[in-house]
Order: sequence, then C-alpha cells, then structure tokens
Amino acid sequence: MKRHQQGHTLIELVVSMAAGSTLMALAIGLVHQTMTMSNISSERASHDRDSQRLVEQFRWDVHHSEEVQNTADSFVVVRNDGHTVDYQSQGNEVIRIEQRDRDEVRRESYTLAESYVATFSKKQDQQQATLEIRFVPDQRGYSDRVDRQITATAGRYRPLVDLGNRDDAMTRAQESP
Repeated sequence: MKRHQQGHTLIELVVSMAAGSTLMALAIGLVHQTMTMSNISSERASHDRDSQRLVEQFRWDVHHSEEVQNTADSFVVVRNDGHTVDYQSQGNEVIRIEQRDRDEVRRESYTLAESYVATFSKKQDQQQATLEIRFVPDQRGYSDRVDRQITATAGRYRPLVDLGNRDDAMTRAQESP
C-alpha cells in the first residue's frame, strides 16, 4: 500500500519563511525610503511656498512705499497709504508687522526651511531694497548659496494723481469726449 504524503517538509517551510522575510525586509526599506523622500519633498514645497509669498509681499510693499529704512534689528518700509511695515528676521523665520498710527494692523510669519536665513539691505545711493534668502549650512562640506534674491525700487507705483481730491464733475468732464 502506498501512502500519499500531504504536507511540506521542514526544510521547505524554513526556505519559504526565509524568502518571505527577505522580501518583507526589502519592502519595509522601500516604504521607509519613500516616506523619507515624501517628507523632504513636503518640506521643500513648504519652503518654496513661504519664500515666494515673502518675496511677493516684500516687493509689493517696497514698490508702494515712499521710503525704506534699514535699522539695527529690522527693515522698515513706509508705504504711501500711511502704513508702516516692519520686517524682522529671526533665524529661519521672518515676521512682517504692518502698523498704522502705531497700532498693529496685521502680523504675518514666514517660516523658511531649516538652515535658511533672510537678510534685508538698502542701497544708500538709491531707494532700492534687497531681500536675500540664503542657505547657510550647519555641516562641513557645504557652502553658502543664495536661494532667492530680489531688488525692488521704492515708490515705483506711486499714484500719479490723488483720486481722493478730484472733483466728480471734473472727473466726468475729463472722461467724456
């Protein structure tokens, strides 16, 4: 009488478990690497978004200003509408404080990625302001590099005519042929 064997030998089970655990270890490594790359991409996207918002807001403030002033701990923009905007750089964070008659109207915070700093400067001979976002590495082997740099001219968009003082009749007469 022949008996049919139904099952697996111990060696077959050990081999299949070793192969399965090897595949699982490779899969865990790939998942970990994917999650790390996702976090890095997310941080870079957040840095790009915040630095672009800062650049656009700084450019708008300077273009609509009467003058810019560089003080010891901040950069002050005096706008045409009576608002004063104070930019303070503290490590990788820039704080924008908008004031009117010494009352705070708005406060915004722009957080850059780690190892990035923002510096503000003014050209003395002209009313030009510069914002520079720079990568400052905290490890050896890396060099400083400029991430973004813009130069804006104060008063570029000054109103040519004060619309608040114009007479409505004069406006209508000038607009109609």
